[in-house]
Amino acid sequence: MKKLSYLLLFLVLIIVLLAIIFNVSYQDKTTLFLHVDDLKAPPVPALMWYVLTWPPTFCLKLKPPAECIKPIRDHEFTLHGLWPADANGKTITCKIKVPVDYDKLFRPIEAQLNTFWPELKANQPKYNIWIHEWEKHGVCGLTTAAEYFDAAIRTNGLFTRGNLYNYLASSSIVSSDHVAYTQDAIIKAIQTVFAPAPAPLGVYLRCTEIDSTNTTHGYLSEAVVCTTMDGSKFVTCPPRARNCDKFPNIVIPSAPPSLAPAPAPTIPITLRSPRFQEETYVTYSTFEKSRAKFNEWLTLMFGLE
Repeated sequence: MKKLSYLLLFLVLIIVLLAIIFNVSYQDKTTLFLHVDDLKAPPVPALMWYVLTWPPTFCLKLKPPAECIKPIRDHEFTLHGLWPADANGKTITCKIKVPVDYDKLFRPIEAQLNTFWPELKANQPKYNIWIHEWEKHGVCGLTTAAEYFDAAIRTNGLFTRGNLYNYLASSSIVSSDHVAYTQDAIIKAIQTVFAPAPAPLGVYLRCTEIDSTNTTHGYLSEAVVCTTMDGSKFVTCPPRARNCDKFPNIVIPSAPPSLAPAPAPTIPITLRSPRFQEETYVTYSTFEKSRAKFNEWLTLMFGLE
């Protein structure tokens, strides 16, 4: 009788142990698809935010002792990251851990990513910006890391004129500490990316204040276009509240010689040049000559330097 009791106790312990092992194994298998904190499935991603940063604004707002890699890029937007979003355009957050061999992943595509998705902050670990964006946002799209970075490369290829800045310059919107634009003007310039689409696709702008006392001007921080999850084509960004709405005038700052904040613009000027409007593409060398002439005109007319 005593042997039978021991045998039953042993069987119960085996069953309990197997249940624990099964439960742990099940949780490990579902980690890719569940929040670690509350075990609720994240929203199903419907589209991707392709978030482009304006480096001079990023560097102006960087808090010491952090600093930017110099020279600061001021003729191109750089990719911040790809952020999965739901059907309403709300970005998806999650707490998911997926093991990735980053050396194996990035070695074949490192040079390609660096052309449009460089690290802006100095003294960062290798692959820092890419790993951060993948672990914070990319995993929430429920794709593999390879698919995520392939989507970034594919979307970059959709900009047929190269960098987004080329599209703005062709619409007479250029970087300057003394020129301001309306949000609608900047959006319309960005929407030329989608031509010849039947109707303009929605885009987002993200702005930041110049300083706490300036309520009329803000810095352009980022521009967002939306794509399919695989980055194969642009889609419209669903209507959402825009943080640039509070700034009637938006400045696209130049890269200053010092990282001290540039003075707030006092004369909002809308640049309108027929020559720019006639051209569909403006090269950097041609544009710089026009910009120099325009700055000379500003100095003569308004005493701006």
